[in-house]
Amino acid sequence: MKECRTELTRVEAGVTTHRVDIGVESEVEALARAIPKIDHLVTTAASLVFKPFMESARSDIDAMRGSKLLGPTHLVRHLVRHLVRHLVRHLVARMTKDKGK
Repeated sequence: MKECRTELTRVEAGVTTHRVDIGVESEVEALARAIPKIDHLVTTAASLVFKPFMESARSDIDAMRGSKLLGPTHLVRHLVRHLVRHLVRHLVARMTKDKGK
């Protein structure tokens, strides 16, 4: 099994970015295990082929399918629970704060 190659970068305002091949489900699973919480999920994944369609190799089609179809599916399946937990905690905290006014 290919080990997840996660590149971690710190940027402004406490934002952490992770770089994985979202078309490879095992990499997304490893990412989900490595992240304790998520409050935003942004993906800019794309694997585009710039040649006539009839000249596209099977590997070209597989790469496009991985980044545009399978990748978002893997992200939702493995990361949405982190996002939902964060939103529920935020809503409960907000409701409790508003109730005390």
